[in-house]
Amino acid sequence: MTDLARAYLRPRVRQDLVDGGREVIEEVIEILTIAVLTPSAADGVGFETAFHAKLRQRLVDRIRASLKDRDVVEQEAVDPETGIAREPPDWNQLSPEDNAIIADTIAQLPHLQRKAFQLHRLGFRYTSSNPNESIAVMLGKTPKTVQDWVEKAERQILQILGSNK
Repeated sequence: MTDLARAYLRPRVRQDLVDGGREVIEEVIEILTIAVLTPSAADGVGFETAFHAKLRQRLVDRIRASLKDRDVVEQEAVDPETGIAREPPDWNQLSPEDNAIIADTIAQLPHLQRKAFQLHRLGFRYTSSNPNESIAVMLGKTPKTVQDWVEKAERQILQILGSNK
């Protein structure tokens, strides 16, 4: 970390200082290191709080990505008319035209239904033990209602995309 700090500080220090500012840079790094390693230091509490918050953010990001990958593998769409399993669409591999059609379709949905669909596409779950990750809690609706909205939007999109092929 000290190498990263030096690389960051070097271009930001005045070169007309004694020894080109190296001593000032080393003092700043030492102060920062003490603050990071000593939670009771003046800046220590702030660093510790910010560090833990950033760790939680990264953990939630990785969990969501992991769940999204798992859900893509586990979910099996079934055609309600034929009962035959079909491949779910890979939302990341759509053409620009398909994305434009989807954007138009989503824009026409009622506000809460649009939010539910968008949150679901971002990897949020219908319900979760963590209220910050539950679409139902965020929108104040039941998980079943949210799931119905998302599935209805997906059916509309698939129907429209199918008719444009």
